[in-house]
Amino acid sequence: MLTQTTQTSFDFTFAPPAGVRSVSATRRKTSTKRRFTDAELRAAVSRFGDDDELIASHLRTSVTDVHRRRKKLGIAKVTWTLEARRRLFLMATRTPRPTNAEIAREFGCSVGAIETALSRHNISRGGVSAGPAKPRNLSAKVEKRCMRCKGPFVPAHRHNYMCNGCRAEVANMAA
Repeated sequence: MLTQTTQTSFDFTFAPPAGVRSVSATRRKTSTKRRFTDAELRAAVSRFGDDDELIASHLRTSVTDVHRRRKKLGIAKVTWTLEARRRLFLMATRTPRPTNAEIAREFGCSVGAIETALSRHNISRGGVSAGPAKPRNLSAKVEKRCMRCKGPFVPAHRHNYMCNGCRAEVANMAA
């Protein structure tokens, strides 16, 4: 008569041979980022302003880490108040006009922030645009020439290039 035995637990341990590193140790990446304290971040912000790239290089960490920690601490970046917009306007219309990098250094922020502010507040590179941007009237009906029969027609939408008669003929040909 055969008896069946079952093993309930397994005790396997694996140790690599001497002088061989384990697989997990070879795949493990070591981080080059350095941890920094809140006080170090505040000191870097007071020294470098809002230029997160400079702050990150000073603290030897990534820009993303600086963004996250600033958000957590509530350290605000440049807020475009009326006074800040006036300063930006005066700097952008000065002759000779300073570069965006020089303006960013003056404001203590990144070049991208200056470019975005110039665009949002309608200040062009050569000075200021003529007033606020005028919205285009996309619903205005402009007479076009039909691309098939060359006759004039008023399209229902701006991307219509054939009159209703030609469009009907083409639809009948396709059917």
